[in-house]
Amino acid sequence: MNTDEMYNGLRVLSSYHRKGGVGKTFLASTIAYLLATGGPDGNGIKRRVLVLDYDSQQDSSKAFLKMDAIPGDDEYAAPLHPELEEIDDPEWSGRNTSTDILFDSPVYEYPTAFENIKVLPSEGNVDRVLALTPQADRLVSKISTHMHDWFSIPELAEDYDIVIVDNPPSKSPVSAGMLGAATHVIIPTEPEYDSIDGVPMLLNRVDRINEDRQRAPLKIV
Repeated sequence: MNTDEMYNGLRVLSSYHRKGGVGKTFLASTIAYLLATGGPDGNGIKRRVLVLDYDSQQDSSKAFLKMDAIPGDDEYAAPLHPELEEIDDPEWSGRNTSTDILFDSPVYEYPTAFENIKVLPSEGNVDRVLALTPQADRLVSKISTHMHDWFSIPELAEDYDIVIVDNPPSKSPVSAGMLGAATHVIIPTEPEYDSIDGVPMLLNRVDRINEDRQRAPLKIV
């Protein structure tokens, strides 16, 4: 099995850097748009894209969805799903965030203004997954395994060509766990000390991931 066969042909691109403000979310949302619309001139192959936003700033979510403002709070809530009346699921609240995947809650992706892009927005407090286990190393492994299983669902590869993950700008268990389940990673950076200084550490993490994935290594884009 090689990387392209890992999830039945589905590719999972993680946009990740330990530092914020380096263009991580801009790249994630722009790449999603260009893949879905056929490139800058619109004449290329149009890919079916799912964006998973795990960044607490929720910028990818707000780029594609009209999020609901929470009075007195600086976070936004996921909107009611537009297909609420059509989905018959008594266990579903009618709203979804990307974190629901980690808690095995019912998940229904949101359509966007772009035909080939769907989104699962950030809930704005992804660190609540720390409650899953008090041990960070175990949580990283647990998230990677859980997301590997989720990306392996056959229906996901039938519905999408690529999943783009917008990770939180940190070395949190969420971002590390998501990275461990990705097929590809893009590392945006800028000519600034803290930004460049974090890249070797991230490359070391990629090397550690690939020690256990020699047949299907995580590829750097």
